[in-house]
Amino acid sequence: TLLERNGYKVITSENSLTSIKLAETSRPDLIVCDIMMPLMDGFKVREAISANPITHNIPFLFLSARASQTDKLKGFGGGADDYVTKPFDPRELVARINAIFRRQEKERLSIQQEMEQQIERIQTEISHNISHELRTPMTQILMSLDMVLRDKYDDPEDLKWFVETALSQSNRLNALIDDLTFLSNYDMGHMVFLRQKIDIQNDFTFAIALRQDLYKDKNLRVDVHIAEGVMIHAPSREFRQAISH
Repeated sequence: TLLERNGYKVITSENSLTSIKLAETSRPDLIVCDIMMPLMDGFKVREAISANPITHNIPFLFLSARASQTDKLKGFGGGADDYVTKPFDPRELVARINAIFRRQEKERLSIQQEMEQQIERIQTEISHNISHELRTPMTQILMSLDMVLRDKYDDPEDLKWFVETALSQSNRLNALIDDLTFLSNYDMGHMVFLRQKIDIQNDFTFAIALRQDLYKDKNLRVDVHIAEGVMIHAPSREFRQAISH
């Protein structure tokens, strides 16, 4: 009632086991949890929430009558964002919750600022290197195709080498064009934020395979381990681009 009066939408659970599943399905912005509960105590609930990749980033606040320093240290040691003891001042609880959200917003803005700085750095690097970066693969493509057409190779292996070189450099050129398109869209504010289920095979492993093929002369070893049942949601084209980089 207190939190709803302060503008928050609240979902409650009176069962510690059920609350873990509820957190996964509803994905709240904050979990306020007691410690002394039947079935599972609050520390065990926090442990289960933290172990789940869907819920481990949700801010967590303990609200408990256990006021010893040991309990508080155990709570913070388990990853809690705050610990409020009962009896509590309602104004303090609301203030602490607001403080958690303010910290989250600062972290979000910091990450956004860091991302913008990285993109600005990439823009500068591409601007400095663009003519060379575009000319190199284009030269190799034209040279390979010219050799194939002009010399009429009888050896299939020779022909295959030139065609593969042209294809590999075409993929490299296409990646550069994707970078330029992304930066142009970013400058104009035309960003894609629609998250969709990523096709692990096409958007992840295939993107890595293409990049490995481009640098196969470097003898790079890449080990890919994908947990069974893993799901990723992101803008698919931008995700493939990030993986390629």
